[in-house]
Amino acid sequence: MAATPGLLDHELDGEATARLFGQLVDLLGAPYFVGDRGLAMSSGVPIRRMIFERMPPTIELAIVSLIVSTGIGVLSGVASVTIRNRAIDYCVRTASILGQSLPLFWVGIMLIILFSVNLRWTPTSGRIYAGVAVITKRVFSYPGMGAWLLNGILERDYSVLQGGIIFVALAYVLMNMLVDILYHVIDPRLRDASD
Repeated sequence: MAATPGLLDHELDGEATARLFGQLVDLLGAPYFVGDRGLAMSSGVPIRRMIFERMPPTIELAIVSLIVSTGIGVLSGVASVTIRNRAIDYCVRTASILGQSLPLFWVGIMLIILFSVNLRWTPTSGRIYAGVAVITKRVFSYPGMGAWLLNGILERDYSVLQGGIIFVALAYVLMNMLVDILYHVIDPRLRDASD
C-alpha cells in the first residue's frame, strides 16, 4: 500500500484508523491478536496464562530499574554539571560511557561475583549463562519473561518462543507509541509544529 500525500499530511480519521486496525488484526490473525496463543509444546499450559504469570516480576523489575537508574542518572548528572572538569566529573562521564557500552550479561556476572561471591550478601543461582541480554534475568534467577524465553530456547518449545517474542515485540511497539504520544502531549513545541 503506497502512502498518499493526504495520509502523510493529515491526522488519520476514524474510518482510516479502523481500516488500519482491521488490517493489523487480519495480518496477525484475530485469535492470536486477542491473546489466544495456543499451548506450550513442553507442558501443554496455555501460552497466555504463562505470559500473565511472568508479567508481574518483569514489570516489577522494570519499575525498580527505572527508579534506580533515574535516581543515579539525575544525581550523577547534577554532580557532573556542578563540579565541572574535576575528578568527580570525569568519573561520572566515564561511568556513563561504560554503563552504555558494557554488555548487560557481563555486568550481571561481575555484580554476582562482587555481591554473592566476595561480599556474600546474596545467594548465587549456581548457573551462569553467557549470551544475550535476556540471559541476565536467568543469571539472577529472576522468574520473569527473560527466564521463561530462555527456558523455551533450551527446551526447543517453539510455541513459547513465538508467543513470548511476539508479545514482547508488541509491548515494545506499544510502549514506544505511548512515549511518542506523550511527547506531543507534554511538549508544546511539538503540538504547535503539528498544527
